[in-house]
Amino acid sequence: MRVIGFSPDLDDLLQDTFAAAFASVGSLSDGSKLRGWLTSVAIYTARGWLRKHSRRRWLVFTDATPEREAPVASGEVREALRETYAVLDRMRADERVAFALRYIDGMQLEEVAAAARCSLATIKRRLARAERTFTTHAKKNPALASWLAAGARWGKP
Repeated sequence: MRVIGFSPDLDDLLQDTFAAAFASVGSLSDGSKLRGWLTSVAIYTARGWLRKHSRRRWLVFTDATPEREAPVASGEVREALRETYAVLDRMRADERVAFALRYIDGMQLEEVAAAARCSLATIKRRLARAERTFTTHAKKNPALASWLAAGARWGKP
């Protein structure tokens, strides 16, 4: 969910992920690697949805992002979260996946590379591009600019 954000398709994506995992469970030879394998299946499914979603984006006539009530978060935090996903919508799928896994899920670089099925160098390049994109757009957004100005970088002081 953190890679995709709030979407009415989230339940379908979850089902697609488990269907894909079930269909290819025979390729998992080491049961101790189940978590990493399932993460990579989920990332592959999410990346496909993001690519398809970005191709259809020009059909959308509004910038409205569906809002869900957070049980604890303040209005300011909800707005920042909504705007964060709006900025993430501007990224290429591979960059968004890397950014979300690293800075939203808090995965280590090696884990992100394994989940994305690419090299560590590739993940570092994707993250650098994603960070530039995020910073550029977040600075222009009042709901996010204050978070950036506070000195916290992607949730890390």
